[in-house]
Amino acid sequence: MRRLICMLLSLLLLTSCSNEKVNTSTEAITKFIGNKYISETGKVINPLDTTVKFVAYHETYVDEAFEILKAQIENYHKLVDSSNTYLDESGNRIVNIKVINESYGTEEPITVDPVLIEVINEAKKMMKLSKGYFNMTLGSVISLYDGKFMNIDTINTDPSKEDLEEAMGCVVSVEEIDKIIEVDENNSTVTLHKKDSCNGKVEIQLGAYTKGYIASKIDEMLKSLNISYMIDLGASSILTHYGEKDTKNTWNVAIRSIYPEIPYQYVVLMDGSYSLSTSGDDQKYYFTETAEGTTVRRHHILNPSTGYSENHYRGVSVIAKNGNAGVLDVLSTVLYNVESIKERVEIVNAFEEAYDIEIGYGLVEESDDNRVILIMNEVMAKQAHKDYIGENVKEILIEE
Repeated sequence: MRRLICMLLSLLLLTSCSNEKVNTSTEAITKFIGNKYISETGKVINPLDTTVKFVAYHETYVDEAFEILKAQIENYHKLVDSSNTYLDESGNRIVNIKVINESYGTEEPITVDPVLIEVINEAKKMMKLSKGYFNMTLGSVISLYDGKFMNIDTINTDPSKEDLEEAMGCVVSVEEIDKIIEVDENNSTVTLHKKDSCNGKVEIQLGAYTKGYIASKIDEMLKSLNISYMIDLGASSILTHYGEKDTKNTWNVAIRSIYPEIPYQYVVLMDGSYSLSTSGDDQKYYFTETAEGTTVRRHHILNPSTGYSENHYRGVSVIAKNGNAGVLDVLSTVLYNVESIKERVEIVNAFEEAYDIEIGYGLVEESDDNRVILIMNEVMAKQAHKDYIGENVKEILIEE
């Protein structure tokens, strides 16, 4: 049930807030990864295809922490990439997600790094917990949209119904996932089996999971330094850690507005060790006209059951204290496709029980008057900063 908290007609902000983050300390040290990776074909790739930012307070350890982060980002990126292949220092091909996908049709077990065993097993688990709203085999469908999405208003066409139908035939259901993607932990192999309805090939795509997974893995390595820091992967997956060597460890993280003229929708307080994941439809999208003559926004968060995006919400944010950032990345994508309150709560509860965390969520729903309604559960409402609410927020609803 939703409880109406407030109707906001206008709000005087006492202080300003940036488009993404406001740090409560002026002493923080910020570093960005400037390295580029070169694929096997010579293509230049950005780390995780995004902007990687690291912020810390402690001058003595910030360089050490950043070097660890930079090295591990590269290692993990090359393993989880489903679009490019890479060579190691000896000139040998690194076996990654793309290499696994290329094996489809051979029935050949592919020997992989234990990291990929863990990633694939976790992805399977979350497919089941999410009732299939998260699907790790959407690669063939996602590829149909290559080059269509932009970060500015543009008109484009959907993939043809024939192409989409064929690609959807290669999307593996929850019931089939263990049969089609066989993981042998003892021998550290993955076998991608044929799917009867697939005329193309089954393609694993884990972009909705791996940024957060990598952030959490690096967090585990950095904890021993006992300093406070923020890992920010493209502003969509953010992790903060509290270290006892620092007295300042509180971050105000602004949830980006869907409107360019509004700097943020609301701000969440991350006072210690937290993970936050945000998904929105305003960075990768296009407009298209349907057969019924209406114009709709298509964006990159696809519903695995249809191959199209949903427009229930304009943005979804998920937060948890001491949470697995990869789990939250998946959940922010999942909730985009879930309109039912009952089903949303069921899925969140299932993730909370499976990973022993308390999850807060916030949804941005556009109203008819170009303002927005914020929908939160009580956990997110407690973290939301009461002094920083977007000026276009019409009302806030709390789901109990």
